[in-house]
This record gives sequence, structure tokens and C-alpha cells, in this order.
Amino acid sequence: MGRVSDDTADILRRVWARRRDDVLARVDAIDRALASGRDEGAREEGRRQAHMLAGSAGTFGFPAASAIARELEHTLAAAAAPDDAQRAQAELLRQILEGEPQT
Repeated sequence: MGRVSDDTADILRRVWARRRDDVLARVDAIDRALASGRDEGAREEGRRQAHMLAGSAGTFGFPAASAIARELEHTLAAAAAPDDAQRAQAELLRQILEGEPQT
């Protein structure tokens, strides 16, 4: 996140604290989609959740999570079955989002 005022950083931290569980639930949906193989419904739901994470993670101070979510969004939109590398990326996404935001 670019340099923000202390007040803005404090507000973002408080909003993040309220939204954290919802964001991690999005990662759960991505995990399920990656594990589902070619289940189109699960993949579409995972893609939607990855898309939302890609758009919001950077706002909360997680630019790396935003980039990973964007990659996973593209993976889930593709016809090929996800592999271990994508599953490892989803785990990294979770680890980043379980950490502290960058302010």
C-alpha cells in the first residue's frame, strides 16, 4: 500500500479486523475449487472469489496476495485442471492474508 496517513492506516486496520474472516472464507472457496478438478460450478465460484480478493487485498495492504489471487483467478478460468503449483499458491495466499497488512 502506498504511504497513507496514520488515521487512514488505522481505519484500514479496523476494517481489516472485521473483514478478515470473510476474506479467509474466500480463500477456502478457492481451495475447494482447486481441489474440485473440473467441477465447473466450484471452479466458477473459486474464480469469482479470487477475482474479489485480487481487487480488495491490495486495498487492505496485501499487494502480494492481490497478485496471487489474480493468478489463481486466471487458473480457475482456464479449462486445465489445477496442479500442485496452484495449490501451493493458494496456501501462500492464505499465509499472507493471515499476517499483518503492510501500511
